Amino acid sequence: MDRIRELTKACIRNTGASPGELSHLCKTLGVILPADYLEMLSNANGIEGDIGPNYVSIWRASEVAQFGRYEFAPNLLFFASNGGGEGFAYDIANPSRPIINVPFIGMSEDVARVLGYSMAEFLERLASRPLFDTDE
Repeated sequence: MDRIRELTKACIRNTGASPGELSHLCKTLGVILPADYLEMLSNANGIEGDIGPNYVSIWRASEVAQFGRYEFAPNLLFFASNGGGEGFAYDIANPSRPIINVPFIGMSEDVARVLGYSMAEFLERLASRPLFDTDE
């Protein structure tokens, strides 16, 4: 959790989600969420700002419960965006729950790119280089 706090220190961080909010999120989605994600939400229920060369908006638990699932991508659980056309989601069909990047327009799991296998890895990736790095 310390690394997540360090990577998001320049961001706007909301007050942490209550245990009731986190329980509601899990019940509403019917999905086992990664412990590091739930811990992050308990410390900051929504984070917004620049992480390295990228802007990120990590949604509040209530927003994920309401807007995290799309019929066009049933195996994805969206929890954040870049404030534009790109979404960040967990691949909930994969037991390792990778965090992926998917465009909102033309949303398809076929164009998903893995950005990490933990919240810290995902944020490290955003901090290290532009989302669309030419080396990828």
